[in-house]
Amino acid sequence: MLTVKDVAKLQGCSHQNVKKLILDGKLRASESRNAKNRKMYLIDPVDLPEKLKVKYYASLGMDAPLEKLEKQSSYCRNARFGSVDDCTEDERREIGLWCSILRRWQEDRALYDNKTEGDEAFCRAMELELKKQGMDLKISRSILYRKFYHYKNYDYVSLLDGRGAWNKGMSRVDDRVWQAFLWLYHDDRRPSLSKCYEDTITWAEKFYPELVANFPSRASFERRYKAEVPKAITTLMRYGEKRLTDECLQYIEREYDTLAVNEVWVADNHTLDVLTRYDDGSERTHRLSLTAFMDAKSGIITGWNLTDNPCSQSTIFALRMGIMKFGIPKSILFDNGREFTVKDVGGKGNRRRKSDEWHEAPPTILNLLGIEARWAKVHNARAKHIERFFLNFKNNISKNFGTYIGGNILERPESVKKRLKSGEVTTDSELRTVLEDLIDYENMREYGGAEKRRYRGMSKLEVWNDG
Repeated sequence: MLTVKDVAKLQGCSHQNVKKLILDGKLRASESRNAKNRKMYLIDPVDLPEKLKVKYYASLGMDAPLEKLEKQSSYCRNARFGSVDDCTEDERREIGLWCSILRRWQEDRALYDNKTEGDEAFCRAMELELKKQGMDLKISRSILYRKFYHYKNYDYVSLLDGRGAWNKGMSRVDDRVWQAFLWLYHDDRRPSLSKCYEDTITWAEKFYPELVANFPSRASFERRYKAEVPKAITTLMRYGEKRLTDECLQYIEREYDTLAVNEVWVADNHTLDVLTRYDDGSERTHRLSLTAFMDAKSGIITGWNLTDNPCSQSTIFALRMGIMKFGIPKSILFDNGREFTVKDVGGKGNRRRKSDEWHEAPPTILNLLGIEARWAKVHNARAKHIERFFLNFKNNISKNFGTYIGGNILERPESVKKRLKSGEVTTDSELRTVLEDLIDYENMREYGGAEKRRYRGMSKLEVWNDG
């Protein structure tokens, strides 16, 4: 039973005000006598007004009976989810669950001198207990603090956050709003998620203004997108079909264990990240290109040539060097560059037109040598086996030169300007002389291809000799 003083403290008024309510019949109370035989009034908590009743239970670390929560709708409201009247049966059960958890938390917390340790221990124990009951509910200190703030302010509806075990798999994002967000985000101009979220709100204000008041947060859109939209869809809609093919679609890897040396060579061009001077004595600088042939089995560079501009002549020179040193390959894999798709070298490849079928083409250089020409799939990044060598070439060879400028402005060393002004620039002929030794050294490096276990400790040239 409560005294007049207790009720006055709960209501935040004077004793006389509470007595007046009792005498006016607005508050039920029973008369009694104190130790000094003076008349006093005792109030049953059940007879308190609903607001004071909930406040009283909360002060004791208890919760009002769940079936009476409906009466709190006049003052227990939440801007996002509405009042308790709007809650479903499952949501009411979740409210009751969190009230029980918070009450036990406060009881256990009082037993610890170190509150932080007590909170951590309670979270671990409660998660384990709920998991035994079949509920995968996440509980942490931050969650307890946030929910207890709503609990002590009698805002029970805010205990619902749409991410608990009772609402798992459900989303607060309206489907109409969600489709509008996807339409904005799946754009090849790749707008940011925050910009699409703001534009979605603007769209909702125009077409569905009734949804704006309870609009989900940006994090809700981000969580749902990560949970529901596969990476392949994002890649296709925002980056295009090529990126989808390169990163997401399945592909077949070549079986190198059945491949022999000189069975397949791979050809490509690489623009050097090194500035050089012409041999005519002028101060003009330029970047040479390297045409190279690589053996697919061993990874050695069989033939190469330096040129101002990649062309069919450079391709023939590099092929001649490779054949003179390592023999004639059975087939060569080309990409679709103009320097390779020349009818005199290997044919037009994928650039061949239907009208060309009516004309009988003369034999190509590769036909005369008995070499089969193969053409990589257009815009297929995985088809260029030699790209790995060019990356190693950049890191192990190009960076040894003082006029290394990198592949872009971000990679360019600041000291290169001083070297260019001082005239410390390698000539084309000097680069060719040094490059021959460096490529031979690169061929002697340890094999790092697909058959590492089989050729452990062997160099690439040793793998070629063994194959």
